[in-house]
Amino acid sequence: MLPTIPPVPIDIMANLHTLSNNSNSSSLKVGQVYDNGDVHLNILRK
Repeated sequence: MLPTIPPVPIDIMANLHTLSNNSNSSSLKVGQVYDNGDVHLNILRK
């Protein structure tokens, strides 16, 4: 039998800013991207 290799996660983080006439908001996008194509993301709004 060949050993199985679990998907390898890559942690990502991005800080997003939105500038408009009505608001100045920002959010933080964090997550993991796996080498098998799966993506798990969370967005935290400030």
